[in-house]
Amino acid sequence: MLVRIACSLLRSIVLAPWFVVRPLVLRGAASSSSSPSSRAKARSEARKSSATKSPASAKPQPKQAQAKAVRMESANGAAAPAPAEEKSKLEAQATTKGDLSYSYWAGKGGGDVPLPEPRKLTEEEKAELERQTSATAASAWNAAGTFEERGATSWAKARLSQLIRERELPGGDVQVVDVNSCEGEANIFIVRGKKRCGFDFELQLAWKAVPRPGAIEIRGLCKVLNFCSDDPDDLELRPEVSHRQADRAADEAAALARVKSVLQPQLAAILAQLLQELKAK
Repeated sequence: MLVRIACSLLRSIVLAPWFVVRPLVLRGAASSSSSPSSRAKARSEARKSSATKSPASAKPQPKQAQAKAVRMESANGAAAPAPAEEKSKLEAQATTKGDLSYSYWAGKGGGDVPLPEPRKLTEEEKAELERQTSATAASAWNAAGTFEERGATSWAKARLSQLIRERELPGGDVQVVDVNSCEGEANIFIVRGKKRCGFDFELQLAWKAVPRPGAIEIRGLCKVLNFCSDDPDDLELRPEVSHRQADRAADEAAALARVKSVLQPQLAAILAQLLQELKAK
């Protein structure tokens, strides 16, 4: 009997803490086992409560977020707001700085300014313009005579070929048959109201010569190098015989020397004449 009583007392002493802790354990298990839908519902209710707050207490949205919202609206098809603020800024700049502002035309009605109508010059205006251009040798559009370049290559080539063909060579034993080629250019420059001319050509001439009385006529080509207005003294001639023959080697050498001695001064004179005519244009 005593043993049974002792066992019951010992059992009650051992199990007493469990009856105290059990309600707490069951409550924690119930809270942890709540469904995700209940948690989502709680979060949505929290958002609704924060949205119902006054707009004045809400923080202003950053500019980047606003720009992102505008882009999202335009991508979804919503019309972007009109840039009234930017337009007002342009107009303010145009009115404050006047003609010095880069946004001058924004304050003057944009591009609606009428273009000036073309007007024919009077006789007095035409005469004054011709007087100014003749004084500086510049074109009508370059009345100030700052810088102007005119091409004269076609004229110079034609005139040079004409001068060479029409040139009468002394002695009569050397003759230029034709101008086979003429490569180079000629230009007229107007620099600060002053006229400057120049040309640079390379020629190939066909020639024939009789080296001595009774000798057979010899024909050949002559390259003319450095036919240049800047350095007339650098003019160089390189005559060659077209068909060399061993039995007339002496006559060919005499013909080459004669061609070079006759053509050198004549081409130098033609160079000076061509430069003078180019300056007069």
